[in-house]
Amino acid sequence: MALSFCTIVGGLVYWPIKDDTSSVKSSIRLITERVVTQKELEWRTNRGIEDRSRMEGAIKDIRDGLVPRAEHERVWRNTDQQLASAQKQIDALKAGQASTYSDRDVILDLRERLDRVERARIPDGN
Repeated sequence: MALSFCTIVGGLVYWPIKDDTSSVKSSIRLITERVVTQKELEWRTNRGIEDRSRMEGAIKDIRDGLVPRAEHERVWRNTDQQLASAQKQIDALKAGQASTYSDRDVILDLRERLDRVERARIPDGN
């Protein structure tokens, strides 16, 4: 009887240990499947370094091709000055033409021509 009792107590004590052991084994199996080896980690690190150096080279190429904002602003100011100068010249030409030969002068010239044509058509023999 004592042997049966010891067997039952031993089985009851062994059962949770067996379950925990199988749980630990499955956890270890999962960890080993997902673990990153040192070789793979070195490869990833080297790849990251290569990518970074390639990106830095591309950024340097872009920066070398850029023109500073101050240079753009200088060119824009120069263009604005040229446009202002051209507009002043246009305004001066318009003012000069308006003062010498206006719309009123054109109408008076046309009226005078019309009067001459009418006089030339009508004979002077009333």
